[in-house]
Amino acid sequence: MHEKNKSLTPKIGDLIECDDSDIGIVIDTSYLRDDEVLMVTIRWNNGRVYTDPWSSVVFDGERNRPLFRVLSRV
Repeated sequence: MHEKNKSLTPKIGDLIECDDSDIGIVIDTSYLRDDEVLMVTIRWNNGRVYTDPWSSVVFDGERNRPLFRVLSRV
C-alpha cells in the first residue's frame, strides 16, 4: 500500500477524490483476505457506485501514486 494512504484510511462518509478528479462519498468499507486488502465502496458524482481496493495506484509510466485520496473527513 502506498505510504500516504496508510495514515488516511477512509471511513464511511468521507469525501474522496480519484486521480481523474472525480469526487465521491465512501458508503462502505470492508476487508478481503484476512484483513489484508481494504475495499472501499464509493458513490461517485455521476451517481454510479463502484468498489475498489483502497491501495489502487495510477500507472502513469513515471511513478506509482495512489488512485484515491481523502479530501474531507467525517
